[in-house]
Amino acid sequence: MAARFPDWSEDQGQVMPEDQARLGWSEWHCSGRVSAWREEQLPRFQIEFMLEGMDLRRLAGARPRVIDPSQVFLLAAGEGFELASPTAQRRRSRCLQLQAPLLQAWAPDLVSGLLPSSPELALAVHALGAAPDALARDEAGWRVLALILRLQRPAAAERAPGRRSQRRQEDLVEALRERMAMDFAQPLSLESLARACGASAFHAARVFRQHTGQSIHGHLQRLRLRAALAQLPERRGQLTELALDCGFASHSHFSSSFRREFGRVPSSLQPA
Repeated sequence: MAARFPDWSEDQGQVMPEDQARLGWSEWHCSGRVSAWREEQLPRFQIEFMLEGMDLRRLAGARPRVIDPSQVFLLAAGEGFELASPTAQRRRSRCLQLQAPLLQAWAPDLVSGLLPSSPELALAVHALGAAPDALARDEAGWRVLALILRLQRPAAAERAPGRRSQRRQEDLVEALRERMAMDFAQPLSLESLARACGASAFHAARVFRQHTGQSIHGHLQRLRLRAALAQLPERRGQLTELALDCGFASHSHFSSSFRREFGRVPSSLQPA
């Protein structure tokens, strides 16, 4: 049966070329050393989360500010700042980078400065680093950005959608579910999945979580695990092949995911 995907001409999201829509992310480590003020400048808008340690940052014309795990540091592309470290303790930071088209489409009001980090945001940043594959990493990145926007614009973020918007969101969720049910064994990316349904990655990830209570990646993993469970009796001695056929990157990834879901290892459900 052919998939049915509506025209999302009124979608809140903006679909753009994949190379412009993808969030970048990186992590840096410093074993620890005291350093004097030095100038830095970044080519893209960056959101930085200090995971361990602390240092000092100073935007042009502003007083020095402490950057630690309780805060989020936002820096616009091309805006210079100064960095110094008053302590030799270990430092580790995780960063999201946004290209200009993506920033303009989703977060045009974001400016350089500091925001307080919430427990929910800290967990989302942790999930970004622990993501097992590209789709989970992309979705975690968009989740982080959504929480950043909520911190900056709490009233707008909590506003309930109207009836027409609600119906469009429900249709989008069903389109995503249908696409995943058809192609769950394929190496799907969040961007390609959302694009196939005529939506942006950010909008698809946010709406799916709001309406189902789980992530797109979580739903996809459950589809893969259910398919593997159904085939276990007839695939004795073929667990690696079964894992790959169901869309898992490796036998170990399949086994660990299976145990988390069902509380048992796959081989225990195969006939002796």
